[in-house]
Amino acid sequence: MVGKISKAGLFFPLFALGLLGCAAVDQYSSRAISYNLEAEAALDQGLLLNIVRAAHRWPMQFTSIGTITGTATASGTASLASLLGPHPSTTAPPKLATLGGTVSGGPTFGIPVLDTQEFYQGVMAPVSGQLFDFYIQQEFPREEIFTLFVEKIVISKQSPECIPPGRKAHTLECELAFVNSANSDLDFDLFQSLVEHLLNLGLTTEPVDSKSSPKAASCTSSSGSSSGSSSGSGSSSSKDQCSTPPAEFRFCFSPKFPGLRAEVLDQALCTGAVKPPTVKKDQALTTTTTTTRRGPADSEGVSTETTTVTVQANATPVLGGQIEKKTVVNSIRLSPRFIDTLIEVAETTSRRFPANNSLEYRQFTANLPRFAGSTIVFTVYTRSTEGILYYLGQVLRHQLSSSRIYRIKTEKSFVAREFSERPCYVDEESPGFNDLTFFCDNFFVLNIDTPFEPSPLSVTYDGRRYAVPADRRESGNTMHLLSIVKQLLAVNTSAKSLPQTGVISVISP
Repeated sequence: MVGKISKAGLFFPLFALGLLGCAAVDQYSSRAISYNLEAEAALDQGLLLNIVRAAHRWPMQFTSIGTITGTATASGTASLASLLGPHPSTTAPPKLATLGGTVSGGPTFGIPVLDTQEFYQGVMAPVSGQLFDFYIQQEFPREEIFTLFVEKIVISKQSPECIPPGRKAHTLECELAFVNSANSDLDFDLFQSLVEHLLNLGLTTEPVDSKSSPKAASCTSSSGSSSGSSSGSGSSSSKDQCSTPPAEFRFCFSPKFPGLRAEVLDQALCTGAVKPPTVKKDQALTTTTTTTRRGPADSEGVSTETTTVTVQANATPVLGGQIEKKTVVNSIRLSPRFIDTLIEVAETTSRRFPANNSLEYRQFTANLPRFAGSTIVFTVYTRSTEGILYYLGQVLRHQLSSSRIYRIKTEKSFVAREFSERPCYVDEESPGFNDLTFFCDNFFVLNIDTPFEPSPLSVTYDGRRYAVPADRRESGNTMHLLSIVKQLLAVNTSAKSLPQTGVISVISP
């Protein structure tokens, strides 16, 4: 016998199901945070994955995450069979009630492949002067920024035999290249010593006066045509878009230590906002030579006349050009003390890592004394975002083949900012290291094939696990560098970089 069921007892399960559905639909905060964490993991792992690819000299692949749309739905069904009236004996007893419900939720997202022309034009362009200045003025660790952004620095001696058309202009006697390469311990150490010396001299960035900049704002109408002024009637389309030229910046020196002021020439000092230098063809540093010109014959025979001519170099800005891929900076003098430091660094690294002790480096160090006390112009070559990724891959490749982990210096205080100009492994072995004004940190390091060690970020590729160490003392600058590269990628990714068709349909048989 079927018992009597009250209406309240019958509809209570339906009411509870409705409340459950509302809760699933309305409480979205936890899911939003979960989506944020998943997006973090996807982007950071994709970034680390490309560095691993670069370490093995494999092509990189860039993807992003499109708009994430969260969805949550709830539905319920119920049916009630009547118990009144006769029922055939051949039929089964009717069910009292049928209850049902569904609750579902989940994100909808797209993963666009970044392989457009606009994207690669952005990531292959050198780091802009505006970004360089931003990171310097925001007090990011200076050696970290220069190590990450600068590909090489070439110093050129300014003397009559070296300035073009001098025949020795590009020989080791007149020009030395400090290449920021992680493939060689000696390259890395010599570049760090040069950067530390320039930072001790006060190397920084400053804006160039935009009012006198030759670049003008460009206006583009909705039809794609460009115009420099409005129409004769004085009206212009509201759809016209005008773009202001990017701010310009230059490298300059602001010495903080009186003993180093003599090494920086006046034209290289920071002066606040300065006008961009006007450079004409054949205008540059000059030197004077004397030639003999044959004059007319007189009663005493043929006479000679000595005149002075000027040897013109290639065009070089007097104040140093705005920061681009190749930036020329005038002018400093390399002190004999710093030259001795470079020779000491080269000899120490060659002894500790014998693979670097080649004939080329011995020739390099043999020519260093020629630059002592000389006035030099140095040229800074900056990297692109893609070049930075390949450089970090190069650092990882060195870690895979060597027991040495590269370390760089970070200031302990913004007041005392003097660096030692010797490698960290030398300073850390000295008794007074803890009293210095800096500390040494690992530049970029990953744990490899450590499946059971915790890590804030890891990726598995080609059967091996690459993980950022969880211990801050071991990871050093690794996560901070990844953060900077992530920002650079975002700056170079615009709406035009996204593919026009982002949906790929796969039909299985």
